Amino acid sequence: VSCFGAHYSMGAIVLYLDQPTERIGRTMRPLLMPDALYEYMGTVPNVVFPCGVIDKEEAEVRIYYGAADAYIGLAYGRFRKTKYNSAYLEITKYQNDSLFDI
Repeated sequence: VSCFGAHYSMGAIVLYLDQPTERIGRTMRPLLMPDALYEYMGTVPNVVFPCGVIDKEEAEVRIYYGAADAYIGLAYGRFRKTKYNSAYLEITKYQNDSLFDI
């Protein structure tokens, strides 16, 4: 919940390819949260939801996402390793004044 009321964010889980009912792990915090004006204001405010993911290269993904049911956003994700030999996904939203209007 934010100062704007309830919001809808995006998280992720990792499953085994050969046993998709078995979970390897899940995100502890949301990967994407509504934090830009176009994500707060729209048909359904305070919402971001994934529309598709493209595996750009081995360590990078592109996440296309809906924002407030009025726009489509693009975020880049890059996998980073920690000193404990685990990995995390660092997300950066693409900032552009000419977002696609749905």
